[in-house]
Amino acid sequence: MDTAAFADHNYYRQGPAPAPRPRGRRTEPRRSVLQRFSQSPEDVQFYTGFSSIEHLMAFWRLIERATASVGWPERTNSSDAAGNQEDLSSATDMVPLDEFLLFVSYLSTGWTMAELEQHLNIHNTTFTRIIITWANFLYGLLGSVRTWMTPEEVKAHLPREFIDYVDTHVVIDWIELHCQTASPSSPQQSLCSSHTSCCLLKGIVGVAPHGAVMFVSALCGPSASVREVFRQSGIIPLLSSDMTVMLNRSFRIDDLVPCRVHRPGEASNDSKDQAALKIHLEELFLAIRENKVFNISIPPPVSGSINQLFTIACLLCNYQRGPLGTPFKQED
Repeated sequence: MDTAAFADHNYYRQGPAPAPRPRGRRTEPRRSVLQRFSQSPEDVQFYTGFSSIEHLMAFWRLIERATASVGWPERTNSSDAAGNQEDLSSATDMVPLDEFLLFVSYLSTGWTMAELEQHLNIHNTTFTRIIITWANFLYGLLGSVRTWMTPEEVKAHLPREFIDYVDTHVVIDWIELHCQTASPSSPQQSLCSSHTSCCLLKGIVGVAPHGAVMFVSALCGPSASVREVFRQSGIIPLLSSDMTVMLNRSFRIDDLVPCRVHRPGEASNDSKDQAALKIHLEELFLAIRENKVFNISIPPPVSGSINQLFTIACLLCNYQRGPLGTPFKQED
């Protein structure tokens, strides 16, 4: 998606620059996270999900002014594994860019808290605060940007792979996220089986044919079928009779939507065009699923922000890479 979309939204109040956020006392010089992550294009891709350092810094410049409003969680005490009390409202000694990079590295690499502490020499309670803080901030920021595209916008970027499905408006699939449960009183326990310490949550994602993420639902618990997750997702009111949706994986929604449904995965035609389309559909959602956060279990300290993490991991794809496929003129 064109990053110029940010220009239509005012994310900060005009006026004097706000005072810098308070920082903790630095006990020793710290090598910046950007230095660690930007040794090569491959490092940038692996650690942040952005295709290049230029993409990464362009996105940072879009949100930099707004980061002045990033606030730490309300004052509360938490205990780490050793039983030590730590105040979640205390600030870190890191600059905002480093905090942001640590947050996206968690989404991209799926490192556990212990691995992050080992690789980056950052205590897991500090990193927990960073995840919660930036999850809340980016959820509000990215969520305020209009992502649902008009039919004209979709058709203007329609890839050649959709030559036989030019009426497609959005491609729909479901994505799963694992969540650990700390105790029977955990907020997530109502979504999970009482016989397990980990539950599988599902959400609906709608992607434009050229790769822009247009829609992300809230997560539903494992007892809900994919059809029920779709029904509760909130995407149905966005669909109209002149649209057509395409399913990346088949599930029955025909009686739930006011429009046509394409299922190329069920087509018996094994033509070259059909094969190219199926590969393209896999690539559309691979960009999202490459975030390793979808391959781990979200730990209890940050499980309260699981919906924010899910939404951000999906929406960030609009800024991490360019569009997929080559547009074609429908009159050709």
